Amino acid sequence: MKLTLQIQLLPDIKQADQLKATMGRFNQACSWLAEQAFELKVANEMGELTGLRSRPIKTPALTREIGVIEKNGRSLSPTAESFLKTLKTVCKELSRKTD
Repeated sequence: MKLTLQIQLLPDIKQADQLKATMGRFNQACSWLAEQAFELKVANEMGELTGLRSRPIKTPALTREIGVIEKNGRSLSPTAESFLKTLKTVCKELSRKTD
């Protein structure tokens, strides 16, 4: 039987900084090991030796409807207009990448 536990960490600021630093060092170590394995052309053998295997990660599609509400007869502030323009640009770029 396989059990999965999902927890939420609630670190204070110092603990969060330490956790981020630890995760950063761990990621660096993993990246270094992967580079070494690929440079030496032993990536497949590393998996056989360690019992580890690689699988591509596919990010599931996440969509959200976003709306902008304006009062009748009033225009958006320059900041809101700028935000809306940036939002539209980013959405167009993201939709091109997912097509």
